[in-house]
Amino acid sequence: MIRHRWLISLFAMIALSVLSVGGVAWAQDERQYVVVYVEFKPAQVQRGERVLQELAAVARKSPGFVNFTVLDEIERANRFTLFELWASTQAFEDFTNSPRTQVLLQVLQPLLAAPLDQRPGNLIR
Repeated sequence: MIRHRWLISLFAMIALSVLSVGGVAWAQDERQYVVVYVEFKPAQVQRGERVLQELAAVARKSPGFVNFTVLDEIERANRFTLFELWASTQAFEDFTNSPRTQVLLQVLQPLLAAPLDQRPGNLIR
């Protein structure tokens, strides 16, 4: 009986220490993750893809750039997904508001079949 109480106490202490350490681990990552879904008019796919690649090239030269990947959907050739990772929210906003990015976003507008579906977020660890 005493041995069981000792084991229960030991497990309780381990659980509390894991939970207290886990509380620190739930800190929010400072990096800005962004996923953007892009759908072009079927006749504008090639031109739209070139603009997305140019946008990616501009992103790669921007301060705070970590990753910018352009993926096309296999089943629907007019749909693309942009996966972006920035060092901070500010770096992402600076890129988005830069004159070159704004020009490229304006060039994209008439090529789109639907509005850009942008989903920013942060990793919680």
